[in-house]
Amino acid sequence: MTALSFFWLILIVLCLVAEALTQGVTAVWFAAGALVALLSATIGATAWFQWVNFLLVSGLLLSSTRPLVRAYLDRRTELMNAGRLVGSTCKVTEAIDNVAGTGAVVIDGRTWAARAECTVRFEPGDEVRIERLGGGTAYVVPAPVEEPEAYEIIPDPEAFDGVYFERSEPVPPPDGELAAQPPE
Repeated sequence: MTALSFFWLILIVLCLVAEALTQGVTAVWFAAGALVALLSATIGATAWFQWVNFLLVSGLLLSSTRPLVRAYLDRRTELMNAGRLVGSTCKVTEAIDNVAGTGAVVIDGRTWAARAECTVRFEPGDEVRIERLGGGTAYVVPAPVEEPEAYEIIPDPEAFDGVYFERSEPVPPPDGELAAQPPE
C-alpha cells in the first residue's frame, strides 16, 4: 500500500468522523470521493488520476445530492414553541389600534402584544388569526367566518319516515300553509 493510499484511508475516516460530529451533511460526499480515489489507488492509478477522481466524485455528489438530502432533512423539522402558533386563531383582549400602538391577544393562556396586519381596528372579544410573530408581537388579521349552510336536513317524524329540506332563515308561509312540505 502506497503513502497516497494511506492518505485516502485517513481522509475517509476523518470525513466520516466530521460528518458524525456535525449536522451539515457535507463531509460524507468527500468521504465518498476519497473512497473512489482509494479504489483507483489500489488498481495502480497515478497520483494525478486519483486526485481528479477525488475532486470529480466529491464535487458531483456534493452538487447533485446534497440539496435533496437537505430538503429531506428540513421537511422533518417540526415547528416548536411560537412558530406553531402562526395560522391559529385567538381572542382580542385589548383593542388593537396600530395608530395608538395598543393591542393584546390571548394565545394559549398567555397575553401577547398585538398589531393588525391590515387597516382594521379590532375590539376586545373579536376573533383574529395570527399571520406572523415578531419580537414578542403577534401580527393578526380577521379570522375567517364560517358561513352557515343555507339548507339543513331535518327529520319530520309526523309526516313520513324520511327527511326534507328546510331553509335555515325564516320564510313566512304563503296563505297560512306550511312553509316546507315533505315530498310525496
